Amino acid sequence: MAEARFTFLSSDDEYLLLQQGKAWYEKNIVDVEDDLSKDIIDARAGNVSEVEAVISQFTAAAQTLPMFGGPKVVWLRGVTFLGDNQTGRAQGTQDALDALQACLERIDPESVRILITAAPVDRRRTFYKWLMKHGAGEHIAVGKDAGPALLKLIQDECASTGTKMTREAAEVLVGKVNGHTRMVVEEVRKLITYVGKSDEPITADMVISLVPNYGEGDFFEATETFFTFNLQAALAALDRHFFTQKEARPLIASLQGRTRLLIQIRALVDAGDIRLGRQGMAKADLEKSAQRYKTFYGERTEKSNLNVFTQHPFYLSRLAQAATKT
Repeated sequence: MAEARFTFLSSDDEYLLLQQGKAWYEKNIVDVEDDLSKDIIDARAGNVSEVEAVISQFTAAAQTLPMFGGPKVVWLRGVTFLGDNQTGRAQGTQDALDALQACLERIDPESVRILITAAPVDRRRTFYKWLMKHGAGEHIAVGKDAGPALLKLIQDECASTGTKMTREAAEVLVGKVNGHTRMVVEEVRKLITYVGKSDEPITADMVISLVPNYGEGDFFEATETFFTFNLQAALAALDRHFFTQKEARPLIASLQGRTRLLIQIRALVDAGDIRLGRQGMAKADLEKSAQRYKTFYGERTEKSNLNVFTQHPFYLSRLAQAATKT
């Protein structure tokens, strides 16, 4: 395959996409000394006229080469008109995208390095498929499939300061913040500050005790500690819970919800539907089992402890450790 003329990154998560875009941009401007050879074009557009203005600005930047030679870098950042919205569906936008495609087809990648980032996107669109086919890049997954991307985000943040975090701690953190990418980064930075310059890695216990819960209100520490089967630690967690909480019913509901998941995981493991390896639960096994038992679970996709297949694979991998102990 010929060298791609541009790089295209898309996602439904703007923050995660921005982080990936920044990493690409910083890498590609290292050997570019002239500031006039670095262009970042804000591609947010609310109507067709704004789309046309953005594409016109991008075309001019991509076709204007540096006066004294050398490479040029252009980042079309935060495209919003590739989504399933009124602006994205407008005929004027489609005509403007034809002009953008014609410009990209003429790009010399040796002279101009192009990055296009877009969120949200409608992956059914013809132009989106053209970008994915002819450009180097990827669609950055979110939701249930965001685990690898979030773990990489954690690893990169730790690596930038020379800090280490155990894999278990990273998986717990993803669960604690409910897959919220911005919170993942902020909490990693807080944990890095906590361990300071010591060689001590960030552990799961640190995450449980220092990181609050985001999104769904699960009583994470008490529930998590209870299923480690460590009586003293569980009693201490209950003491901390009732220091700030008066009601027992929400905690009991949280324990019951976790138990529902453990029962389902244990049944799948005992039936041979799920294999547990060093990296935890295989995503392929989970997807295959979801299809096999679709008759019983239906097509629901919202997260529920009544349906093990709506849960994050990394989260389930951790729960499987407790499920197989009983």
